[in-house]
Amino acid sequence: MKFHSSFCSVQNFFTAILFLPFFFACKKESGSDVRSKGYTIKGKVEKGPFVKGSKVTIQELTKEFAPTGKTFNTTIIDDEGSFVLNNIELNSTLIEIITDGYFYNEVLGDLSVGPISLSGVADLSEGSDININILTHITKERILHLIKNEKLAINKAREKAQKEFFTIFGLQDVSAKSFNAFTVTEGTREASSQIVVSSILLKDRSPAQFTEYIASLSNQF
Repeated sequence: MKFHSSFCSVQNFFTAILFLPFFFACKKESGSDVRSKGYTIKGKVEKGPFVKGSKVTIQELTKEFAPTGKTFNTTIIDDEGSFVLNNIELNSTLIEIITDGYFYNEVLGDLSVGPISLSGVADLSEGSDININILTHITKERILHLIKNEKLAINKAREKAQKEFFTIFGLQDVSAKSFNAFTVTEGTREASSQIVVSSILLKDRSPAQFTEYIASLSNQF
């Protein structure tokens, strides 16, 4: 009887050991943590194009569009404002890209006399080629407002914000393609509209005045 009891205890012990990996695996799967995934993010930063060496920061966002604290830094690598970040690990597909630097002033035909900052939000599930420009910057706060207050998905919020924005400038006939895909180097209607808006906003303003002006426009919009 004593032997049988000891044998059962040993048997129960080894059974518990065998099921420990399964227990912890299930516990991890049922938690709130999301498995991280590697992304290669690339694009262009344009006012006109930001100059080589300008700073680009990518920060991960929660589903509520709050920073998680995970950030990655890179710089512009050519005269077209291009940047790339290879194989960065993220737990969320939502990001904000923030850029700081000098740019080609299309009004004066020369480099800017001071730096400016531009930003934009994006969902990597829609693609990892993401451009940042004056259009993404001004509509960002409106997009976030629509997401938080009207409970729209990011793609629907962006579509609505872009339509509203182009209506203000009388450019309703321009494609509904995401502002994150616009670039001044393509020679398309989208590129022309970007140049028109950018030139209007920049005219007769220093970089400091321009930064203050577009910040005000973003908040009002």
